[in-house]
Amino acid sequence: SEGLRHDIAYAIMKWVDGTLLSDVIAGGNSTDIKACAYSVGQTLAHIGMYTFPCAGFFGPGLVIAEPFDDVNSIILSTLEQLLFEGNTGPRLGSSRRDQLWHFITANAHYLDSVKENASLVHSDFKGVNILVRHELDRWQVAAVLDWEFAFAGSPLIDIANMLRYDRLLPTGFETEFLRGYREEGGQLPSEWKRTSKLLDLLSLCEFLNAPHANNAMIEEVTGLIVGTIEYWGEYNHR
Repeated sequence: SEGLRHDIAYAIMKWVDGTLLSDVIAGGNSTDIKACAYSVGQTLAHIGMYTFPCAGFFGPGLVIAEPFDDVNSIILSTLEQLLFEGNTGPRLGSSRRDQLWHFITANAHYLDSVKENASLVHSDFKGVNILVRHELDRWQVAAVLDWEFAFAGSPLIDIANMLRYDRLLPTGFETEFLRGYREEGGQLPSEWKRTSKLLDLLSLCEFLNAPHANNAMIEEVTGLIVGTIEYWGEYNHR
């Protein structure tokens, strides 16, 4: 806590034994990966069961301090601002920026299925923020870390985070993740895949807006955005 080992002060509030989900995935054991994916899906379903009067950002005591009056309008206006006023547009280039904005506005109706959602959203739900451990002859989630971006909204935002690199995930991961989510009570709209990909564009555009984004990150995120448009037809009715 005195900042002697690192540049900033820190404190260990609680120790949780476990392995990062990202490390299990990197290990390549298909059985372990699928078992972890199932447990992660179950955990996300439980997270989404915590609901609030409306969507919005939290204040002290997990009370909604900044409600979202019109979720769809907020998403679209934020994307428009990022593309046409921030760093995102110039980094994409005018042609790709205009293509993306046309794509977003043409598919904005998919957001209607989640505009009333006000569940607990982690907002950075990915392998490096999830600890798993093997006990009682099975893999299960030990902890979900780093809640500083949490807010009330759609669980599809967390699903989008987990499946952002869906084309690179091990075989069976997505299937088991969704099976765990559904079997534990998680609900998915009929066009959940398209909706989640559309929601994830907001995060991707925010990444590109970062003032000190490096070239490698810009290239990677641009590839994800281009991939969303390119593979859109494959996301129908999933």
